[in-house]
Amino acid sequence: MGFADYVLYDDSHRPLAVIEAKRTCTDVAKGRQQAKLYADLLEAQYNRRPVVFLTNGFETRIIDNQYHDTNLDSRQIYFVNQIVEYIVHNGMMKDLSVFQESPFTDKGSVAEIFTDMTVWMGIRKVIDQINTNAAA
Repeated sequence: MGFADYVLYDDSHRPLAVIEAKRTCTDVAKGRQQAKLYADLLEAQYNRRPVVFLTNGFETRIIDNQYHDTNLDSRQIYFVNQIVEYIVHNGMMKDLSVFQESPFTDKGSVAEIFTDMTVWMGIRKVIDQINTNAAA
């Protein structure tokens, strides 16, 4: 087995997320099994499961603990990328009021970007999981 393309760690070097990146012409689903196996190894080593992201630059999927995946459109991908950048820079995302500021509002409000609130709630669940992992 190979390695994950990217692993985001907290300040204590505990894994928060695995990012499996494929070429733009490749279906993101092709990286699913590899990312799952790597997340399994990290979970066994650190006793916590990282969030898994699959991307090819055009399509991004977030996979939760039950491995249900979600397809995101370009505005949602931009928004999720801003979340990832924020978490990489700050280690967690406790203050959700930042979603009402730039760069999060650059493509619209949360309600405009996520018209299906189940998708938004799934992303909130991932943020909560990252915060829990970072605080543990």
